[in-house]
Amino acid sequence: MLSRRFVAAGFWGLPLFFLALAVAASQPPSPETVTVNWRTDYETARREARQSGKPLFVVFRCER
Repeated sequence: MLSRRFVAAGFWGLPLFFLALAVAASQPPSPETVTVNWRTDYETARREARQSGKPLFVVFRCER
């Protein structure tokens, strides 16, 4: 049997989720959020990540 809290959370949570999704979709992304500056030198990128406190995202790929 479902508890009242679970039902209330579903009753209010789902519409609020869709409202937040609609608001986020109505605002276009700013150019700052879509700019990616890739680093090709691993050691330099690692040092920069350490200084800025940001994580390092590394992509390994194979080219033929």
